[in-house]
Amino acid sequence: MKWREIESVAGFEGAQIFARQTIYPILEKGADNLKKPDGNPILAFQGPFIVAFIITILADNLLLAFLPHSMFRSVLFFILFPVIFIGAIMLMFRLFRNRIVDLITAAKSSFIVRAKAMEEVANFLGLVYTPAPGGAPSTLKSFSSWVGKPQKLEELIALLEKSGGLDDAIENATRAGLMLSNTIILAKAENKQRDIRRQIEMQNLQDGFTGTYAGVNFTAFEWVQSMDEADDIHHLVLVLPTPSRLRSITELRTRETDWPYSGISHNFTSVDLGARAFKDIFKIRSTDQTEARHVFNPAVMERLIALAGENKMRAVAFAEGLVVDLAGRDRFALSDQVTGAWSEASVQQTFSDMAGLLELVKASAHSFMVPTPGN
Repeated sequence: MKWREIESVAGFEGAQIFARQTIYPILEKGADNLKKPDGNPILAFQGPFIVAFIITILADNLLLAFLPHSMFRSVLFFILFPVIFIGAIMLMFRLFRNRIVDLITAAKSSFIVRAKAMEEVANFLGLVYTPAPGGAPSTLKSFSSWVGKPQKLEELIALLEKSGGLDDAIENATRAGLMLSNTIILAKAENKQRDIRRQIEMQNLQDGFTGTYAGVNFTAFEWVQSMDEADDIHHLVLVLPTPSRLRSITELRTRETDWPYSGISHNFTSVDLGARAFKDIFKIRSTDQTEARHVFNPAVMERLIALAGENKMRAVAFAEGLVVDLAGRDRFALSDQVTGAWSEASVQQTFSDMAGLLELVKASAHSFMVPTPGN
């Protein structure tokens, strides 16, 4: 949106002047004091893996060179490879730990500046901002333990833990199955749930917001789905209260995306709501056909068609709440998380993203008939 369009959204009146008078100075002052990372953090992590892989190949071949060709030789190779590889990775991380820790913690000052600016944006809109939903990722904690818990890294973890929160919303999104890509985990039920929890704890969660808009209480945050050979996918998760106490679980998705995945099996059946325009865009399944038709009545279907647009959208209606997931680009990118770089365009885009979020809250509430005060 352009500034004129942003300021036409309720609650954004005077946003451009506010940005120039409040947000620009925070980012400008922060940029002057930022410690620029001397290198690429991603390459810093890839380096030890590459070196460890080379060491493993050389060590395996050297050890096996003295053994005759046999089945035992092949079996020994497959046994030794992971053992030597893990040992080599741990060795490389310890050898290069100071370099890696410096690159990771160089983003700390950028995180603080960005969080301060985003908090001001949220305050302007009457919202509460959570910089690191869920706290520090478990992967960062594990890495700190591997390399001896260096002080710089422990301070960063403490900062992320202090900046965390939104546990209830994250838990609802987890139960809804909207915190993972649809990857099948082959394991017993209890082990499957444990593995799912572990994967969710490793997720990169960003930019949480809580508040009330258009009379609707909501919580929103992003989780990042890493892609091997493409740009990461940022999932905007919106958690709303249920319009009534639901007994069933009803899931909705656009045809271009996957079903939610919680790891728990439910007795779902497909729901045919009859409207051809709706069936061309969405699929619905539920544990209760009658309740699903109550939630997704004709008025809701009409609004959902307009809401989905070209987005990859999933939604779950169940006792814990209404949870909506929209896949897309990185939103709320006020400044670069590593370098702290920003521009007038990035500030405008962030306000545009915030306007889009609040319009989504309003549209979702209407779509799912979430009650507002006086209704």
